[in-house]
Order: sequence, then structure tokens, then C-alpha cells
Amino acid sequence: MKVKANALRITTEAGLKTSGFFRKVFRTLPFVFAAAALLGIILSSIQISLLTEPQYDQFAAERWEGDTGKSYRQVSVISRGQHRTDGAPPLFLDAGSSLNKNSVIEIRGALDTLISASAIQGDRTIQPTIPAEPSDIRTWVDAYYSEARMSIRAIVNETEMSETVNSEVTGVAGNYYLFHPRRILSGSFLSEERFDPQSIVLNEQLAWLLFKSNDIEGRTVLIGSRKYNVVGVVAEPDAKIDIAAGFDSPRAYIYFDELAFIGASPSDNGSFTDRENFDFMPGKGEGEITADSLLVFCYEAVLPDPIDGIALNDLKDALTTYSPNDENFYFVDHTGRFGVISLAKHFFSNDEDLILRSKYAYPPSEISAQITEKHLTSWWIVLLIATLFAIISALASVLTILRLRSDSSKSGNPDLTVTEEESQPTIAKGSVPNIRRV
Repeated sequence: MKVKANALRITTEAGLKTSGFFRKVFRTLPFVFAAAALLGIILSSIQISLLTEPQYDQFAAERWEGDTGKSYRQVSVISRGQHRTDGAPPLFLDAGSSLNKNSVIEIRGALDTLISASAIQGDRTIQPTIPAEPSDIRTWVDAYYSEARMSIRAIVNETEMSETVNSEVTGVAGNYYLFHPRRILSGSFLSEERFDPQSIVLNEQLAWLLFKSNDIEGRTVLIGSRKYNVVGVVAEPDAKIDIAAGFDSPRAYIYFDELAFIGASPSDNGSFTDRENFDFMPGKGEGEITADSLLVFCYEAVLPDPIDGIALNDLKDALTTYSPNDENFYFVDHTGRFGVISLAKHFFSNDEDLILRSKYAYPPSEISAQITEKHLTSWWIVLLIATLFAIISALASVLTILRLRSDSSKSGNPDLTVTEEESQPTIAKGSVPNIRRV
């Protein structure tokens, strides 16, 4: 009988110790979850910042807005053209799916009309007393460009080098640098005010391949038989995502009309006729290239956005050949695209959206942004889940503290760390606890 009593006492003590241990664990779980959730919030926030910060090409509206206190939005439209196998500049197809210089002129005129009407109407609110902006002050800005792949050679000491580099060539117009700021390593970027058609800017990769240096302002390069003076060297974005998007390729920047001009050369080694008559020159490969037949790959603008999203509608309205039913152009709303609401739209996008995206070629800046969106979607999900866990854990922690205080007040012991084991009555040696059988 005594042996049974001792065994029962030992079993009871073990059960009480186990019960006290698990109670301790359960009481600390809310605090552990809260710490883990806080860590998740910190890590995901850091990752979101690291992914977003290098995307300079997506924040032109913020740079243009400055401290004006007005709301602007960066929007763009990508068009399709006749891309040729020889790397020559792509051609304008038709007004229903392509853009050219005439399209840009029409878009600019329509935007001027829309924005002027908006100012007169008081930014499309119920405040008609707000005056229009003075005509000599630009309330919006734009740029456009096209791309090709061409062979470039260096001229050193007035001697043409035999080595050629196949490079991407971007023909730019408008305030391109506002939309695509690059770190200047030497010289400057192409100026919209001081127009010199034979100016060229090289990126760091191309500068090193041709001259083994970044300090090459004033040097000369050849595209075909056309000479260009190097006015600057820039560094492309170098984040991992940017490199994956193609920013590590050699690239040169020239004026848009020059891209049409050199694209009209019959061969890389051929000679150019008078530039004033280049509209009548045969193109390389299929078709012809003239000043107006060159495809505008992308048109982009920073527009007033007094009502959220109205800038994108203005751009669509300005492009009269756009049809919402045909989706013949691809529009991009850059401002706020990395926010959780914008990313949620892509997360829940249907197959039609994916098919639409697959129909277009994209510049490296847009490829980089789309890759960033995919990464950010994952980190935003982590952040939202961590925030939800943090809220739940915080509530559970508060309830746990309140319960501990309640138990402490009932026992008269101010020590909030009292354990269940300590609160149990002492069982005298050799005695049998009164255990109720069920």
C-alpha cells in the first residue's frame, strides 16, 4: 500500500511539473510570435526599400514635381513596329499599332489642349476660379525614343580602328534624361537645348571596349561612315535585376533623327549622302527608313494628375488611334506601380493580361521594373502576413499579461512570474493526495 502511495505521489508531482512547463511555454508563445513577426516586418521592409530604390526610371514624376505641391503622374505607351533581323532601326507599321514622329506631334497637341482645359476648369474640380498656367511655363514634359543594334568603331589618333563593337543604340528626343537619369562619369548627356546632331554618349561598358577609359570626352567614334563626337560617358543601373534586364550591354545614345539617318545607310561601310536629303535614302534590309518611317518605340510623359489616374486617361485620349477593345498599344502607369495596391492588380491579373504583355518588346528599364514587381509582390505578402501576426501576437501578449496579473492578485503574490508549480500546495511525504476519480 505504501509503495502504491509513493508511486501515486511521484506520478502526481511529475504531472504537476509537466503541466507547469507547458503553461510556461504557452504563456511565452505570444511574445515569441510577436518577436518573429517584428523581425519579418523589418526584413521585408528593408527588402522592399532595396528593390525599389534603384528603379530611378520609375520616379520621373517625383523629380518633376519637386516642391511645387502639385500632383503629377508618369505614364508611357509602348508601340509595335517592324523589327528587322539585321539590327537596323525598327519601322513604323501603321497608325493602329505603331507610333512615329507624326504621332508624337498629334499626341503633344492633344495633351496641350486637354491640360489647358483642365487648368481653366480648375484642375477638373469644382473650383473654376483657378487661373490657367502661363503659356511660357511648361506644366508637363515628355520624351520618346527608339532602339537599334549597330557596329561602332573608335578613331584613335585620326586612325580608324579595325575592331568593331556590336552595341545597342538608343535614339532619344525630348527630355529623355529626366525619365532615365544616369550617373555621369565624364562630360554630360545629350542636351535638348544645345542640339548637335553628331554628338554621342557612351555607357561605361562601350567606353571601355572602345577606348579602355571613361575619360573620353572629345573622342570620335564611327557608326557606319558617320563620325560622332563623344560628349559624355554614363553608368547604367547595376543592380542584379538591372543586369538581368540587359543594362550590362554596351549602349550608345544619339539623337532620334540621327538614328533614322544612320539607319538609312545602305551598309555599315557605305557612304552617306547629304543629310538634308536622307528621307529619300534606301534603308538597310527590308523597307525604307525616313524621318517619319522610324518607329517611336516608347513615348513617355509626366502629366498633371489632379485626380488620381486621370493622367493615364489623358494619354489614352490623346492617342486617337488607341482602341480599348483592340488593346493595340501597351500603356504603363509608372507612378506608384510598386505600391501594394498596384501590385495586387498584377497578382490577381488574368490570362488576358499576361497574353497582352507577351505581345510587346520592352526596353531594359521596363523589363527591370516588371522583374522588380514580381519580387516586390512576394515581399509585400511577407510584410502583410508579418503585420497580421504582429497584431494578433500583440493582442495575445496583452491578454497573457492581464491574466498573469489577475492570477497574481488572487494569490496575493505580487510576483507576476509565479509558476503553476509554485502555486500548488505541498504534498507531505508519505501522504496520499485527495484525487477525485471520474
